[in-house]
Amino acid sequence: MNTLDFHNENSLRSYPVKDGLSRESVDGLFTIPNDFLVDMVLAVSAEASQQFYISKLTNTNDTVLITVSDSSNVVAGSFNIQLANHQPGNDYTFTPSETYIGANGKCTVWETAGMRAAPLGSHTFTKQATELCMRVVVPCLIAVKRLTFVDTNRLQQTLTGNVTVEAESNLRFRYENSQLYMDAGEGLGLNKDCTRLPPPIRTINGVEPDPNGDFVIVPADCSALEPITNGLLMKDTCAKPCMGCSELSELTDRAAAVETDLLKLKTFVDDINIKVGQLTTLAAYTYDCQDCN
Repeated sequence: MNTLDFHNENSLRSYPVKDGLSRESVDGLFTIPNDFLVDMVLAVSAEASQQFYISKLTNTNDTVLITVSDSSNVVAGSFNIQLANHQPGNDYTFTPSETYIGANGKCTVWETAGMRAAPLGSHTFTKQATELCMRVVVPCLIAVKRLTFVDTNRLQQTLTGNVTVEAESNLRFRYENSQLYMDAGEGLGLNKDCTRLPPPIRTINGVEPDPNGDFVIVPADCSALEPITNGLLMKDTCAKPCMGCSELSELTDRAAAVETDLLKLKTFVDDINIKVGQLTTLAAYTYDCQDCN
């Protein structure tokens, strides 16, 4: 893509955007400079009539992200341009979106001075302003892009690239008249041999599991379950009282009566202490006799 005369000429016109288009953002505040993009080629799986355009351009101090969408406004992919290490004529690789997996392409960037001087931020465009030239987009054959498997629980897995589908137990692939058949059912003789195992647990205390073979054990009150080797350990997490509510009520009443009696006893002891103190004071009192005769 690095042809000097071709790129110099394109730096003076809209290419790879169609001639005569404004290249202006929807808000009219941003115009893609002529000398920024000078070449582009995209190979995408789409109908030949599909059109593509630059739908968004995010301009920052370090990078420029160019987003390309189809005429249905579905993002096809983007170019990530690093301004710090850019040299005129550098090519940048196209990164496809999930919708256009397998798309490929490159763009050539010339000068970045005009882009550096342009307003920063994200700017959106319409197809009428930035539609790409016809020769830029090469339509490829539409093929299977991905396989998505969904189970009965609505869980899904998507596969891309080279996918291999292998037959498991009781399944057989058959190819006839350009069609692939998968036969499944009893009597095909395709089951794998079962490994001999000890007899399984079928019931616990006479209780059977649900149709899926699941058995539920729910701890109640102060019990808890703890896994151990090949089993469960049932633990008591809190000791239940050995008396009922009526016994506890009687015990509480008696304790309250004892507390009342103790308070009375404390008052009595305090009175005795006061009287003992008074008696001690009187016993220690000295009398001076002036006339003992």
